[in-house]
Amino acid sequence: MTYIKKAIYSKGLILLTIIIISFGVSSLYQYLFAIKIRYVDSAILVNKYKGMEEAHQEYQKQIKPMEFTLDSLKEDLDRSILQYNENRTKMSSVELKNAQEKINILQSRNYNYSERIKQTMSEIDNNLTQAVLNQINTFIKDYADKQGYDLILGTTSDGGLLYAKKKLNITDDVVDALNADYLK
Repeated sequence: MTYIKKAIYSKGLILLTIIIISFGVSSLYQYLFAIKIRYVDSAILVNKYKGMEEAHQEYQKQIKPMEFTLDSLKEDLDRSILQYNENRTKMSSVELKNAQEKINILQSRNYNYSERIKQTMSEIDNNLTQAVLNQINTFIKDYADKQGYDLILGTTSDGGLLYAKKKLNITDDVVDALNADYLK
């Protein structure tokens, strides 16, 4: 091969290599930017979800009897303290001691019941909330599949997503679809 032919051949190889690399970069660029990513505001989604509203109502329904019992125990204690204060000047030392023991027992009972109620209320809240979050997560997965989204991010108040364009926010669409699905 002559020098000219070698130069043309080398330039052709270089040009072909550049074309192949350009095509590869272009394909990679198109693939990366063809990924459909959206986000939802997690707090709005959870708070506007009808399932969460019903979970809150169920929570109130379950804790109401506990609160009623606690109120009754507090009234018993308050009544005993009032009676003690009104009558202590007329009581013998044995009656004073018995009345104080009764008040101590009622205070202890109130405290113990109050602590059990707090724990039970927390467990009820956690269970109901987790059930709602499971429903939302399952729905989001199905929604993403149906809409062709590759990734749906959830924003949080602590800065889980620092910035995204408003057009990528699908919170309202998801809330509407989630509530429509829930009401079926």
